[in-house]
Amino acid sequence: QNTHFGVWVCSTEFYLRDCAHPMQVAASGITALALKADPAQMTDHGVYKTGADGRVANLYVPGTVHVTGQKEGPETAVRGDGSVQLIAPCVYMCPATSEQLLNLHACPPLDACTYYGYDSGEWPLSVSLFVDILRACGSDVCEEEYMTLESKRCRNLTPDARQLLWKTFRKTPLFCWEA
Repeated sequence: QNTHFGVWVCSTEFYLRDCAHPMQVAASGITALALKADPAQMTDHGVYKTGADGRVANLYVPGTVHVTGQKEGPETAVRGDGSVQLIAPCVYMCPATSEQLLNLHACPPLDACTYYGYDSGEWPLSVSLFVDILRACGSDVCEEEYMTLESKRCRNLTPDARQLLWKTFRKTPLFCWEA
């Protein structure tokens, strides 16, 4: 209703229309929905670490580990009021960011995520929206940290695919809106 044109990736419409405060989205980049919660819940759910401007500095998702030593953990996402921002399954991408994402369907090795690659004999490739795409947008995430991240769910993501995602989304601003 009061948003910019773009693509919504979400599992519910409740937060879009029925909230007391409808979701506010950034004019560019990505806006992700977060739920205010007690830090005890962050062991089972991912959390966003945000700056004062609402931009996401990093995100921590259970089941991900770094091959090299990680500089900080999810406990750094606890805010001054003692709460955390849990990752919710609702993400808005502005038109330019949506176009960047959609253009990847024809770029090897990420074409293996679609029928284009699969039909041409490529081995299927899994990409996580949160671990592989949104993490590349985090303002505090360095390339080495991103490239060495491993997910229990998406173990077959090749270094070439991860590098392409990093180059595509690194400069994309990621904001967090708390419901």
